[in-house]
Amino acid sequence: MSCRIEKRFAELRARQRKGLIPFITAGDPLPNASVAIMHALVDYGADLIELGVPYSDPVADGPTIQHSSERAIARGVGIEQILGWVREFRERDVDTPIVLMGYLNPLEIYGYRRFATEARDVGVDGVLLQGALLGDEVAYRSHAPAAVRLVAQAVGQSGPAEATQPAARLVPCEAGLALCALALQAREFAEV
Repeated sequence: MSCRIEKRFAELRARQRKGLIPFITAGDPLPNASVAIMHALVDYGADLIELGVPYSDPVADGPTIQHSSERAIARGVGIEQILGWVREFRERDVDTPIVLMGYLNPLEIYGYRRFATEARDVGVDGVLLQGALLGDEVAYRSHAPAAVRLVAQAVGQSGPAEATQPAARLVPCEAGLALCALALQAREFAEV
């Protein structure tokens, strides 16, 4: 996991408080407002930002995120623009962790190595991949700075510990197609 994420969770633990981790789809409602929205989220208390990468078939997301992805895609938003917005955000804010949330397919098309290198260079702290089975993102992980996994509630006895081994320690839960707004440290999740 990135130093920024580790540091932020350590600060939250020290203050005995929960973290506020808002999600926005990059490029929605307007592409040129994305960086300003990210800064506004921090100004209003965001501890970490989940920045959604628009995808044409977001089956694990509800209608609100599906429609925001459709609007962003209609405006031509893609990975290259999103990485540029993260770079621009980092010019003013080097402390707030940013996790990109999306699907494996766009990263495969963009190129795993290219994406991982550019994401790390602009200041992305992690990537949360939806719709990727446990072994599906092996090629991505070999290049990635920090892969964050969604772990289904229905995982077998050995599932949670197995699922968190090669991934970062920030593990949101995925219950069916609905995402819980819950982030746990993997070591804590494995103890549950």
